[in-house]
Amino acid sequence: LRIAGEVEVRRQITEVLSKAPSSLEYGRLRVSFHTTGELEILHETYHPWNNPARLTILNRPVKEDSPFSGMKTLPYVEYIESLRAARDAGFDEGIRLNSLDQVADGATSNLLLQIGGHWVTPNVASGALPGITRVLALEWFDIQENGLHRADLEMNESIYLLPSLKDIQPVH
Repeated sequence: LRIAGEVEVRRQITEVLSKAPSSLEYGRLRVSFHTTGELEILHETYHPWNNPARLTILNRPVKEDSPFSGMKTLPYVEYIESLRAARDAGFDEGIRLNSLDQVADGATSNLLLQIGGHWVTPNVASGALPGITRVLALEWFDIQENGLHRADLEMNESIYLLPSLKDIQPVH
């Protein structure tokens, strides 16, 4: 298995960024090394939220008992495919449930729900990633970490997405 070296990675990053608009102020650069040896460089322009997110529940169960559960590790393809499935269905993000029908997280963000006047986020035992924004919200605010089930989604008073690389986004 051949993995691209630093010179090749830098060359490809430079090539991708040279295609970015000269007015670009903010963006996200993702560098992925696939098990095939392929290198993938992806640049996305940052766009602030203009509207609340539209969510769907994905039919892609999270393996909460996996040794990698709760870790942001490669292959990250599972998350990207989940996001693609949500977008292909006309949504901005998809809610991932585990095999016990518990709410885990979004395809690329954590979830914050208001239920019965209390703010909650799914616990990491569900398979949710302990995202940066999620961890800070738990530390700084009166938010509980609980096991949530699919039925709890219907009882929510508000939902927000907690992505690590964008602002907190309300959900419609």
